[in-house]
Amino acid sequence: MTYLPFKNSMQAKNYLFVLGAFFFLNIPYSQGQDAALPLSWQQTTFLVDTFAGSQVYRQLINTTRVSLADNGAIQSVVQRDFSINQPKGLSSEDPDFYYPALNNRFSEKDETNPQLIKMASEEFFNEKRSTADYAFEYDKNGNVRSIIGLEYWLPKMYFYYDKNNQWTKVVKHIPEERSDHITYEITERKIQYDKNKPLPAFAPVLLTSNGEDIFQKSRKNIVDYYVLAKLSAIFHPENEGGTFDLRNGFYQNTDEGTGAEVITKQMALFRTAAGQAILAFNEFGSDPWRDAEVPRFYGFENGQWVKKSDVFPEIDKGKVLGGPTPSEEEQVPAHFLLPQRGLAIQFVIHQNWLNICKNPSNEYNYQNKEEKCSWLKRLDRTQANIVFDKGSGRFRVE
Repeated sequence: MTYLPFKNSMQAKNYLFVLGAFFFLNIPYSQGQDAALPLSWQQTTFLVDTFAGSQVYRQLINTTRVSLADNGAIQSVVQRDFSINQPKGLSSEDPDFYYPALNNRFSEKDETNPQLIKMASEEFFNEKRSTADYAFEYDKNGNVRSIIGLEYWLPKMYFYYDKNNQWTKVVKHIPEERSDHITYEITERKIQYDKNKPLPAFAPVLLTSNGEDIFQKSRKNIVDYYVLAKLSAIFHPENEGGTFDLRNGFYQNTDEGTGAEVITKQMALFRTAAGQAILAFNEFGSDPWRDAEVPRFYGFENGQWVKKSDVFPEIDKGKVLGGPTPSEEEQVPAHFLLPQRGLAIQFVIHQNWLNICKNPSNEYNYQNKEEKCSWLKRLDRTQANIVFDKGSGRFRVE
């Protein structure tokens, strides 16, 4: 599948519309008596995501080569799994590593028919038209055409076949429970029927951004780094919601979770005068008792994340805010705010404590309120800027 760069969100939406139309119009031919049987096939599974309305990402999960005997039994399986740590793939010839399209996601029973000529004969795909959670649609040959989750948060799957009644594509829609984001998991299969026409070799690429190999991009944007950070497990937004600002290199996600506390997570892209990218990752919550941690800083160099431990100054809460260093009883929670515009990270006293100290009473019995509010009164300011210097690539307290 080839992706073209999108200039706006409408182009991305049109792309998904055309993609969806192709899925629905790809009606299988009925199987005749002379239908050919496969000799081998190549199978590729990948994810497709769209962020910021125009940034389309294709992430390769695995590739599989399967050779069959004359009776249709599997002779050999070679699967290669891809990840951020194995961008070229990690191969296995163990048949236990072979996971066909359904990958045990809808029942406890793995697929056992390697050709899947009659998917309706599988235990899970019987003549039932629905279950408590899913509705099924079959074609005239008895092949399952779709599995539709009856709740908005359940996945949908669509199946497509060739003229020999072999499946060639499975498309799964995976909704995000707490946002309107949908990830598409697509498994495509190329089948060899003629021994004189071998299948072409794979040309796997782990991750593309609008069709371009993301590792080869000379100037990555905030969404590129967001995807890479999630794949590397150094950034963990609770859902795929949030807002990207491509022009200013900023991302923010606010999540209410279970209702105990609102958590805000941020990313910001800073560039040095020499063009080096430094990514800041930040998190803070609404809990007035929680002191937020200092943002984390990374660069992405030679295909790997490198932690930058020397770009941000040590923060003494009193000195930064123009007052004495607080004792343990005087400690008032504060947090950092990454800039959507400009180069200044803000260090701010938690707003809840500013409000608490305005109230002379202590009706909620806040612990050490008197000490904390006494310390706040001695500050010159309740927020300060920590500014990025493009020349040195470091931050300084303004």
